Amino acid sequence: MSTPTSQSLPSASITAANTLTTLLATSPPSNTTTSSSTLTTDLAFLATRLQQFSQHYHQLVEWIDTAPIQSPTLKDQLDKTVPGIEQAVERIVSEVGALKAIGGVDGGVVKAWIGDLAGLSRGVIFGTQILSVDGAEEQETRLDHDEARELFAEARNSTGRVLGGAGLVLN
Repeated sequence: MSTPTSQSLPSASITAANTLTTLLATSPPSNTTTSSSTLTTDLAFLATRLQQFSQHYHQLVEWIDTAPIQSPTLKDQLDKTVPGIEQAVERIVSEVGALKAIGGVDGGVVKAWIGDLAGLSRGVIFGTQILSVDGAEEQETRLDHDEARELFAEARNSTGRVLGGAGLVLN
């Protein structure tokens, strides 16, 4: 099993969430149109998603560090999914960290990243749940369902959208 390579990702996610919160408090949109109000709400929700992801990813790292991985299918799924999740969240964290103000932020990207962070988190949560199951046979049984395959596929699809999509700031 490849251990998550980004041990600092939980704290980086929290830092990015705090950056958004600070920007929203110190440099709110200059106008009060519905679109700027929606953007403000969405950026606050993105900050919440980053905080939630941090918690879920931290739990996954703890389980990987302490639980013996017994299922070959679980090992394969985590090896295929976790590195991409890390890259996707690192991109979000990097772009949020580079923001100096919320003017010029692409609201469509914010909305997309909110959904994608949910998909990434679901993959991480499911991986953690399966790691907590004792025995390779029981792990295999829980992984041998369409829903299990769909959760990991959703995380990989979210990864692709974040990595292949537009950036946070409008050009």
